[in-house]
Order: sequence, then C-alpha cells, then structure tokens
Amino acid sequence: GVLSVASHITKIIVKLCAGKPHAQFERGLHGNGPAVTLVPRHNLPMKRRDALRWMLIVAPAAVRAASTAGAAKSISVRGILTKSPDGKPALMTTDGKLVYLHGDPDTMGVLNDARLANMDFEALGHYTSEGHFEVDPIHERAMFVHKDGKRLMVTYWCNVCYIRTYTPGPCWCCQKYTDLDLRESVDE
Repeated sequence: GVLSVASHITKIIVKLCAGKPHAQFERGLHGNGPAVTLVPRHNLPMKRRDALRWMLIVAPAAVRAASTAGAAKSISVRGILTKSPDGKPALMTTDGKLVYLHGDPDTMGVLNDARLANMDFEALGHYTSEGHFEVDPIHERAMFVHKDGKRLMVTYWCNVCYIRTYTPGPCWCCQKYTDLDLRESVDE
C-alpha cells in the first residue's frame, strides 16, 4: 500500500517551496517521478462481505422510496395565516373555517413567524383529520404567500453573508437574524 512505500522514503518534505526548481524536482515535475506512487482504489473488486453490507443498506432505502412513490399527492390549503385561540398556527379560510397547521420543526418556525401574520398564505400537504392540516416537510418548499397577484415562495435571506434559508432564525454564519424574502423562485 501507500504507507509501505512511504516508510522507505528517507527524506520528508515539510513545506514545499511552490515554484522553486528544487521543490519541482522533489515533487517529480522534472521527469524523475513522484516520491510516492498512489494506488487507485475505486475500481478494485468488492468483497462478498462488503457487497452484502451494501445491499443491506441500499435495499431498505429502495423499499422506502418505492412505498413513498405511491403516497397521496399533496393538496393545497389557502387562507389568512393567523393563530388559533390556543396560540397555534392556523389558517382562516375564505369560508370562515379555522384550519390548524402542523409540520416539522423548521416548518413550524415559518408558521410562527410574526412577519407572515395576516398574510394570504398557501400550504401544500394533507389533512390528518377534520380541521388539521400537515404541511409537507421544509425541504419540499411547500409554503407560499400570495401578494399582488403573484404566488411567492417563503424564504429568508442574510444580506451580510448572502445566504438563503427556508426557516427564520439567525444566520448560521454571522448570527444576524435573517430577513423575510418572498421570491417568485429561488433562481431569482
């Protein structure tokens, strides 16, 4: 292997001197070959034990993917984003019904964002029971605001680091609280 070849090298270079001729010679750029020869490992045959491990990892994932492919298609619910009497996020639909909204922790962060309160809000997901709607996970980008006749995606932006996120909170880089940034698409 690589270590057995490296252990026979008597001279160890700690810091190469970039373009200096002696450094180029030591790196093998003058036809003398590199000090250590690397063995490509990506095309070696897989051992039976490793193949079995690989199948035990991949097979369950394939089964999960196949089972979720047949899952019900998301539906849309739209209304004014508000709070229920018990303080939980909800939509007041045009027909006056209150629909409780639930989701993963990042989705709940968006639903509880005070800057979105009283906006014309749309969420994609499915009903879990009468009056209770489960919003699709945050990575599926299932929350929108309707404003000036446009359907805008809910995103958050740090104008210091130029980092876009999909849930409110401090920027993971500079810790500045992110700004609400409603976008027609993330490509803008």
